Amino acid sequence: MKLALGSAALLVLAGPAAAVPTIDGQNIPTEFPAPVATQDTNTQFGNNYNELNQLFIDADSDNIYVGITGNLADNNAIVLFIDTTPFAGSNILNTDPGGPCPGDIPTLIRMYSGTTMETGFSPNYTLLVSVGTFPGQTLSELVMACDLTDLDAMTNTPLGLGLINSGSGVLSTTAVTGVEVALDNSNVNGVGEWSEGGETPAQTGDDPTDATTGFEIAIPRDLLGLTSVAPVEVSFFVFLTNNAQGGGSGPCDREGYASNQGLPGIGGWGNLASFSPTGAWQLDFDAAPNVNYVPVIIPGI
Repeated sequence: MKLALGSAALLVLAGPAAAVPTIDGQNIPTEFPAPVATQDTNTQFGNNYNELNQLFIDADSDNIYVGITGNLADNNAIVLFIDTTPFAGSNILNTDPGGPCPGDIPTLIRMYSGTTMETGFSPNYTLLVSVGTFPGQTLSELVMACDLTDLDAMTNTPLGLGLINSGSGVLSTTAVTGVEVALDNSNVNGVGEWSEGGETPAQTGDDPTDATTGFEIAIPRDLLGLTSVAPVEVSFFVFLTNNAQGGGSGPCDREGYASNQGLPGIGGWGNLASFSPTGAWQLDFDAAPNVNYVPVIIPGI
C-alpha cells in the first residue's frame, strides 16, 4: 500500500531563513530548519561511500537553500529534482532532446528520460552533482561537476568544476549564475549497509540523523522562476546513481545504474538496477511503497 501524503505532510517554512547557511557542506542540521525527509533505507551502494541521510530546505528573498547529509564516491552522482509548478505536466520524464550526443543536456539527465516519477510530481528543474576523477588522477583528487537543467525549456547551465581542497574533504563550485554547491565528503555516520534482514536503519541500529556533513546548495530564486511575493509550493526529490558511463560504445549508447538512496526514501528496497531512455528497463518511483517527493511551502519575496 502506498503511504500517501496527506495535507499534514505539506511542510511550510516559517519565513525567510533566520541565518544564511555557510555553503561548505558542514554542520548541516544546525544551519537549517528541521529536515523535510529522513532516510528509511540502508545503502546498497557502499556504506560511507554513497548514502543520503536527511534532506533540509530553507529560503530567503535571494536563494533557495538545500542541505543533504551523506557522501558520494568516485563515478557517482546525485540528481536533485525540483517541481516549481505542482499539478502541471506529466510525471513521466522527457529529458532526452535527441540530436547529437553528447549535447547541451548532461548525459546522465538524458538517461533519466522515460523515468516514472511519483504521481503528482512533475519536476521542471534538475541540479546534477557528479563526482569523478580525470585520467591520471587518484581518488584523493576527486572533481565535482555541477549542472542546472531547465526541463521545460530543455536548456542546461553548466555550473563549473570544483576540485577537492587539500586535506579538508570539501568540494565546492561557484558560477557566475550565483549558484553555490559544496560537498564535504567526510561522513562516516548515518545509515548502514543494506543486507537481507537489515534493509532499514531501524533494523540494523543505524541512525541517519547522526550525519552532519554532505551537500549544501544555494540556488538563486530567479533561476527557478520563484519571484512571487506570495508563498509558493515547491516539491523536491533527490536520488543517487552512477555517472551513466556504462553501456555501449557510442556517446549516447549508455546506461545509468541506480542505487537505493533517495530522499524521501524508497521504503527498504534494494538497488533499482540499470536504466536508459531506450532500454527495456526504466526507473519507476511511483511503484515504490513511499511517496518519493516532499512538497514545501516557500515564503514569498
